[in-house]
Amino acid sequence: RRKDFVPLNFSSSDQYLFAAIDYYTSHYSNVHFIVASDDKPYCKNLFRNRSNIFLTPESFSMGDDLIALSLCEHSIITGGTFGWWTGYLANGKVIHDKVYPSGCQRPEYYYPPWYLIDGNVRAHKNDNYTL
Repeated sequence: RRKDFVPLNFSSSDQYLFAAIDYYTSHYSNVHFIVASDDKPYCKNLFRNRSNIFLTPESFSMGDDLIALSLCEHSIITGGTFGWWTGYLANGKVIHDKVYPSGCQRPEYYYPPWYLIDGNVRAHKNDNYTL
C-alpha cells in the first residue's frame, strides 16, 4: 500500500528493501522474489535491473497478491496491515522495517520471531537474537 504511506512519510525506503534483498541473496542460493504493490510502475522502475525479482500481474486482486506472498518461503514486509498479514501467513524468516505505526511499541506490532533491519542494516530478531 505504498501509495497510502508515501504522503504520510511512512513508506519503507529503497535502502531497506535492497538491504533485505541483499540479506536473503547472501544467505540462500538461487533466490527469487515476488513483489506485490499498489504502485507497480514505481516497483518496475526500482527493480528493473534485478532479474530475480518478479511483480505480481496487474490483473491480480489484493487477495491474489496475499495468496501469492503467503506461499513464499521467506518474506520482506513493509509497514501496514497487508504486509503484516503476508508475513504472518508465510513460512520462514520475516524481515521487517524499522518503520512502524506511531503509538505502537515495536513488540506490540511485530510478531516476536520476525527480524528487524535497522538504519545500520543490521538484522536482529525482535527478542535480541542475531540472525
